Amino acid sequence: MKDLLIKKVKILHGDGKSTTPSEPIDLLIRHGAIEAIGPNLTADTATEVWTPGDHAMVSPGWFDVGVQACDPGFEHREDLASAAAAAAAGGYTAIACFPNTHPGIHSKSEVQYV
Repeated sequence: MKDLLIKKVKILHGDGKSTTPSEPIDLLIRHGAIEAIGPNLTADTATEVWTPGDHAMVSPGWFDVGVQACDPGFEHREDLASAAAAAAAGGYTAIACFPNTHPGIHSKSEVQYV
């Protein structure tokens, strides 16, 4: 995973107390995790620098509570791997699947599978 410096983005806090974004600030991401948040951060030449523009915002991961994974039983529609990949591509960090499977999920082992 490539390191990334995101310049001048607003942070939407996920604390439930504030819906107002922060002032523009820089984020340094190394090895897939935020390493530093602050003004005017710098990075080495191997780090990709991204300046998205005036209206860019970042937020905590999103949770999709209505995923139609259909696995087991209807994998031809969607399976867990393709549902997870689509969620990740859209910025989601977790998903909850509808119980539209065959057979219906009703045991501990089936829940562990999902």
